[in-house]
Amino acid sequence: MSAKNIAEKLFISPRTVEHSMLKIYRKIAVNCLSELIDYCHHVGLSHYIPKRLIREGINFCW
Repeated sequence: MSAKNIAEKLFISPRTVEHSMLKIYRKIAVNCLSELIDYCHHVGLSHYIPKRLIREGINFCW
């Protein structure tokens, strides 16, 4: 999903999305999306879905 698509869904500027992603990259010391994905797999976040995005009554078991 592009910064523009994310921004449209969140009703914010694409620049805000890009800036937020850069802050995340710096915080975990990665340089690109593929490194971020590798990091998430390494620390066990590959199946994480925020609870607020899951409808009540749905349970996931990974």
